[in-house]
Amino acid sequence: MVQDRHDYNDSAIFKTWLCFGVSIQANDPSQNKAIAEDLRTAGYVSYAHDNMVVISPNDHLFDLFKTIGIRTLAEYRPKAINPEQWAEHSGTSVPTFPSLHAYFESDWCQRFFTNPDTGALGEGMVVASALNGRMFKVKHGGEDCGNVPDKLYDGIEML
Repeated sequence: MVQDRHDYNDSAIFKTWLCFGVSIQANDPSQNKAIAEDLRTAGYVSYAHDNMVVISPNDHLFDLFKTIGIRTLAEYRPKAINPEQWAEHSGTSVPTFPSLHAYFESDWCQRFFTNPDTGALGEGMVVASALNGRMFKVKHGGEDCGNVPDKLYDGIEML
């Protein structure tokens, strides 16, 4: 975590490395789809890209990481949410919901993104589909744009 935002410093994750997945490059990229399917069969949430296989956050992966001493995003819980509220999902290490619709409608999601006392409690959430392993990030509207507007302007000028 490289940004000292939210309660990252108080949670002891600021300026630390936290793993949130795995990227595998096969010797033969034509095998990526088969590898991803085998990993999903074994309980991992994985997706085959053209040049790699990505294993997304899930309980099976994070439990393995814990046994070998690799720190993960599962260590972070915003201090504004008590442990009982944070546990209101069906996962053990990774917040897990039966569908994206259920996630967005959950009190858990509302507490994270629209906390009345603090505002959003993090930069966003990494969301991974158990069906096909696709991963994306859900961000909130209050996130700082950083250098994006300047880089976009530079790109437009270059064109």
